[in-house]
Amino acid sequence: DPTDYEIMDKGDYLDQNFFKGDVIKPEGKEFLNQIATFRDGVSEILKDEKGMQDIVKDVQKNFSTDQVINRDNRPVDWLDYHYKGFPLVASLTKMTQLQADIKTTESQVLSAMLQGTLSSEVSMTNYTTLMETSKSAYFNGEQFDGQIVLGRKDASTKPSRVELTLDGRKLTENQYSIEDGKVKLKIG
Repeated sequence: DPTDYEIMDKGDYLDQNFFKGDVIKPEGKEFLNQIATFRDGVSEILKDEKGMQDIVKDVQKNFSTDQVINRDNRPVDWLDYHYKGFPLVASLTKMTQLQADIKTTESQVLSAMLQGTLSSEVSMTNYTTLMETSKSAYFNGEQFDGQIVLGRKDASTKPSRVELTLDGRKLTENQYSIEDGKVKLKIG
């Protein structure tokens, strides 16, 4: 029983489920395949994404199932090196670390994605200066009360409906265009 805490100092449970002598059983191969599937899947998805190269390297390192060199300087299968003959409590700790590494990877990917989105959203190239005034015409000697403000422009912003008028006349679609989140007038 893997949940019997009084016998967690023994390594029999995983040894019996992952190995038959020196041969890895199908259950052990499935465990290795699940790790490899995660590692290769995440790496494949992220390999060409900008800013994700360090995450790909971490995933390749943290979820490597390549042979390990033991203290006798001999190569040993990853599953043997990490799980064979170890007390169940140590093996559960290693599995918990794998789960933590998966959560860390998810967090790193999400953080990198949001950082890229946030950077483009707050980039100063998305802003332009605009002049706001309380009226359209000023007389000589009258105090000008205009304000210069920052306006955000977004190429993905497209209005669902456009109703433009100039001097009380409705503009037709050939008198304006919507480009890069701006309405460009074509009057003249």
